Amino acid sequence: MGRALRRSQRRAAMEAAWLAAIGVAIGVAIPCTAAIIRVPGNHPTIQAGIDAASEGDIVLLAPGTYSGPGNVGLNINETHPNFVLMSKHGPAVTIIDCQGTSAGIWIDGGQGPSTVIQGLTIR
Repeated sequence: MGRALRRSQRRAAMEAAWLAAIGVAIGVAIPCTAAIIRVPGNHPTIQAGIDAASEGDIVLLAPGTYSGPGNVGLNINETHPNFVLMSKHGPAVTIIDCQGTSAGIWIDGGQGPSTVIQGLTIR
């Protein structure tokens, strides 16, 4: 049990360092207190992850193709604070597939300069 816990702690520390490095690369300060909201790990859809985000949080998408309700026509409006929506492994393997039915992401305004969308392919 102790070994598994240490491995989990190392993995979390490495992921936090990786996300901080990404933040520096894109010019966004990612607070140390930011929660990492994993989709689909913590929430089944991208919209659920966005809706759960608080100021400064990171919504981190696992590789995959996301489509259907809750994954297309995403609504980012004034009720959503500054947060980062990004893929874990880049746009080549993280795709929002609208299947011709909707826009990928609707941004209605009210976001600050710390709202970032990075590393996704939207088709």
